[in-house]
Amino acid sequence: MGEKRVKRRRTPRRVPRRRMAWRLGALACVLLLAVWFWRPLWSSNATLASLLQRARAFIGETRAPSVTVTLPEGLNLFEVAERLEVAGICTATAFVRAALAAKLTVHGSTIEGAEGFLFPDTYQWRQGTPPARIVATMVANFERRTAALASELQAALPDAPAHLMGVVPAQIDAPEPGTARAARPGGRPRTLTTATASAKLISLPQGLLWKWITFASIVAKEAGAGELERVAGVFANRLARLDFEPRRLQADATRVYAQRLREHRTVLALAGSHKLASPDAFDTYRHAGLPPAPIGNPGLDALEASLRPESHAYLYFVRHPKHLTHVFSENFVDHQRNVAAWRASQSAGR
Repeated sequence: MGEKRVKRRRTPRRVPRRRMAWRLGALACVLLLAVWFWRPLWSSNATLASLLQRARAFIGETRAPSVTVTLPEGLNLFEVAERLEVAGICTATAFVRAALAAKLTVHGSTIEGAEGFLFPDTYQWRQGTPPARIVATMVANFERRTAALASELQAALPDAPAHLMGVVPAQIDAPEPGTARAARPGGRPRTLTTATASAKLISLPQGLLWKWITFASIVAKEAGAGELERVAGVFANRLARLDFEPRRLQADATRVYAQRLREHRTVLALAGSHKLASPDAFDTYRHAGLPPAPIGNPGLDALEASLRPESHAYLYFVRHPKHLTHVFSENFVDHQRNVAAWRASQSAGR
């Protein structure tokens, strides 16, 4: 029989002290860099427990079911927030705060606050999706869907629509009752002014973008079915007609929006919103011109109607006594007669 081989026990390989010291030093450097980069989070009271909570929320979000939400044209951010909360995607308060705090770039302009840019569409999100991500998705959709209209407005800057300029060009005169302004080639009404001096009053494209969205948000709220261009023409006349004083839009929808701001005063204070801090500034019965910001989120139809409003002599409109449309008038006397007819129909229906 052969001799048994005795297995030798291997002694653990010792790491040289120099190499060990080098590894410890590298680990210390990594830890120091991690602490440095994460310092802003720790300084903003982001504790380890909150970080773990965010991680759990992310894991839960990936497992949560998807929910389809349809947001119609004209809803303001508070109405959008309510629908998202009903769908279980996020809380209404969290969405309002995220929308007001958003700082994004749209068509080359930096916007602060996403009201007006939450594009109406059908979306699909998972329950628990962060509100900031929802806002960014809707604003990106707005930029993509309105690219053609924005390019048209950019190309027309020498002849920008007068009602979006924030001025009253001297070249624009009130049309005679029952007549329309000269038509442009192709059959479209001539709604642009060729005043070069007026174009120079635009200081920033951002200002023109805000005026366009704000004007369209009012049109979307006020117009009935098939009336977007005509209602846009009424508001354009009120801003550009030299014989209409004091050029106040007198839109009921702006007063309604001001009331919503008062109802959400606490949320607005928490969001640190300065632009929407004064609800009275949205009362177009008291203040001339456009309100300081959009009052809702218009769709493509309202945005297009705001660029190409119908050319007519109407200055007033009131709800039709029997239909969900409006009756338009060129002067205040006829308007008062139409208002009396509407009030009589309301009294008869009670």
